[in-house]
Amino acid sequence: KQSLNYLESVPATEETLELSIYAWQMLKRYDKALPLAERYLAQQKTIADQWLNFMVAANVELKRFDAAERWQKRLLARYPTRVQQWVQLAGIQQVADNHVKAFANLRTDYQQGLDFTADDLDRLVILSSAADQPWQGVRLLEALMQEGTLPRTVARQERLAQLQWQAREHSDALAAYQRLAKQSQQAKHWMAVVQLASEQERWEEANQALQAAASAGANRSEVRSWQDWIAASVE
Repeated sequence: KQSLNYLESVPATEETLELSIYAWQMLKRYDKALPLAERYLAQQKTIADQWLNFMVAANVELKRFDAAERWQKRLLARYPTRVQQWVQLAGIQQVADNHVKAFANLRTDYQQGLDFTADDLDRLVILSSAADQPWQGVRLLEALMQEGTLPRTVARQERLAQLQWQAREHSDALAAYQRLAKQSQQAKHWMAVVQLASEQERWEEANQALQAAASAGANRSEVRSWQDWIAASVE
């Protein structure tokens, strides 16, 4: 605060303006720093990357997502092949609840051959669900695991099954959860089999999965509830 009081008492120059921006930033008062930064950058012939990054971050902090996206696109214009810049744009669009746009941008970048890491690809698959396009995530994840780009881990197999379920591909989801449950022997996976098999009136498979879930330590009251429900449905 003392430094700000001093800066306000001396003649305004480019240097004091820059120092004032830093001072407000240190206090996390982006509402004060941002207008000063806009004024400072308007005087510059070229803008350094650090300033573009600051403008993105400050606008996100103030929930001015349209402005943050515009500044991020200026970074993208400089580095169009850097995946991290596209991921950052998608992140802004996500916090702005524009999941469809975020997924579309990242999917296009991947299809154009940008060098995605495994984490980037996992993020893209997860984003398909948030964008309410789980079938896209199913096709993408199946292809990535089949070609070996992403290892077929338990977590990814579970994500595939969840996406198939969300996409209403119930037979595929059931088969995926059955494979997963046999591999992991986890109660939660067996219970997913119980629910999916019951929804498809595949009662024998539901009962077998329920027994396996009980053996794997599933909640007893939940198991009894399912036993009663299946028994009533079969009658």
